[in-house]
Amino acid sequence: MSLVTSAATAKSVVKRAVNTKSVMHPVSLNQLESHLWEAANILRGPVDAADFKSYVFPLWFFKRISDVRDEEYQAAPPPLNRCTTSPAGDLRFAAGQS
Repeated sequence: MSLVTSAATAKSVVKRAVNTKSVMHPVSLNQLESHLWEAANILRGPVDAADFKSYVFPLWFFKRISDVRDEEYQAAPPPLNRCTTSPAGDLRFAAGQS
């Protein structure tokens, strides 16, 4: 399935969803998940499972980097003022002592 065909099919799904009355009413989480899953399948097209890992692994990698950065940012001591700068706090943090 080409990208143009996928886009046309996705447009028809969106048109169908807009024309139904369910868009005006609250949508349950299961309905939302099924619509998003269907849209993702249409846009993704037929992707082999072995090729799919080339999409998923980089996302996991960037997610892990982001999580580690957030954890280290939370664990870092607050910045010191210029007038009270002391390397002792940095040395304690580097040694693993809070």
